[in-house]
Amino acid sequence: MLLKEKLFNVEGSYGGQQSWLKAFKIKNQFWADRSCGVTAAANLIMYLSRTRKELSALYQGTTRGDFVGLMKELYPFLKPRVYGIPTLTKMRRGIQRYAYSRGIRLGFYMESWIWDVDEGSDFIIRMLELDRPVLLLT
Repeated sequence: MLLKEKLFNVEGSYGGQQSWLKAFKIKNQFWADRSCGVTAAANLIMYLSRTRKELSALYQGTTRGDFVGLMKELYPFLKPRVYGIPTLTKMRRGIQRYAYSRGIRLGFYMESWIWDVDEGSDFIIRMLELDRPVLLLT
């Protein structure tokens, strides 16, 4: 499987972390703990902006502070609740609204059925081989 570690590097961390919201005093512990979807969306946006020139306006940061700023910007678009982000549609719409606010239209391919482990693994591997990031809502 192809991993592009450098594309996810944020000051030595592999991608952003939801705990940074509390560390940077953006959200309290309760809301930071419910921000995994916001963090996943921010990691997706960071990856897309670093791998697709036409999407570079989505995010230009390199530091933890920059990444936390991205999560803070995404929060009102995704609006996590006590139980997080409940549906793929809500996640997709939030990310698309954020991109649109930057003058970019993003398309998504969504699968919303329950797989067994083999079928799910095959799908993820296929998408990653095609350089298509995968978000899972669990």
